[in-house]
Amino acid sequence: MNKPKSTQKQTAPEKQNAPEKQTAPEKQTALGKQTAPGKRTASGRRTVSGRRTASGKRTASGRKEKESRLLSIPAGMLLLVILSFSDNIVSPYQELFLVGTSAGIAIFLFAVTTDYMTCAISQSMGIVLSIAYYFQTAIIYNKSLGSILTFDKAFRIGLVWFAGLLILVLIRLFSHGNWDSPKRRMSFRYAFHLSSIVFLFAYAGLLTQLFIAQRTVDWDGVRSLNLIPLKGAFAVYWPHILAGNFRHGIFIQFFGNLLIFTPLGFYLGVYGKKAPKALAFFLPMLLSGAIEGTQYLFNMGKSDVDDFWMNVLGFWVGFLLYCILGWIRRIMTKGKERNIC
Repeated sequence: MNKPKSTQKQTAPEKQNAPEKQTAPEKQTALGKQTAPGKRTASGRRTVSGRRTASGKRTASGRKEKESRLLSIPAGMLLLVILSFSDNIVSPYQELFLVGTSAGIAIFLFAVTTDYMTCAISQSMGIVLSIAYYFQTAIIYNKSLGSILTFDKAFRIGLVWFAGLLILVLIRLFSHGNWDSPKRRMSFRYAFHLSSIVFLFAYAGLLTQLFIAQRTVDWDGVRSLNLIPLKGAFAVYWPHILAGNFRHGIFIQFFGNLLIFTPLGFYLGVYGKKAPKALAFFLPMLLSGAIEGTQYLFNMGKSDVDDFWMNVLGFWVGFLLYCILGWIRRIMTKGKERNIC
């Protein structure tokens, strides 16, 4: 009998070789961390280019962004300072000074930080600090807010805010390439809406103060009504404008009356994209007509057809501005974006 054959050797497919080494992109460290930049480690941490740690905190880039936004605090305080200082300048140079300095601050902030939100926070702080300053002044001197925060001063606060926001809108309007990345688009939207919401709250308070709180009902007095266009407020202020005489509040009264509803028209376009276009045509007529009619009915002021058409025209200017910005943005993006925000 033949001896039983010894156990056969494993064939090539069954033969186990030494563990294969991982290629460079998959190679892990002793702690299980991946070496490829920006990947997550076994512990859930991101590397330097990933920007986040296990606790969710940002690294150097995030800290730099937060530090840059701290600049918005002194910038907002500076806006209050220039607003107070401008009282020493004669109109309309006062308004030009406010627009120029506010725009310059916005340009400087964006040049240093390249962050829309930093500029928006400074603009919002400028509004809040200015209103708080006038509130405090009214309390200290035991006066009504209306006697301290007059229409002239409220109009100038709006000018300061508008100049800063205009710079951000213009930067966004002509952005392309790396300046038009999804992250920057989102940053602009957040910044724009933050600044706009703060302004709209202040704006609503101004309209309430102007058309309700400062008015008194006089049932027994003689009512004033002008139904002839260009023979009322326009006839009073326009000759002074042509002559370059802007003293005694002429500049603010004329352009303030013209532009007081301009923000309403602009933000109807921003937040009322699905509203019918006819609303932009009829809404200012209803609003201004209601104001002038109420003034006449309750004898709370002079009812003037010039005030009516100037308010309506200012509303349409705001809505038209929104449409023009959207048209320019569509050209810049070749139709990819229909609106500025």
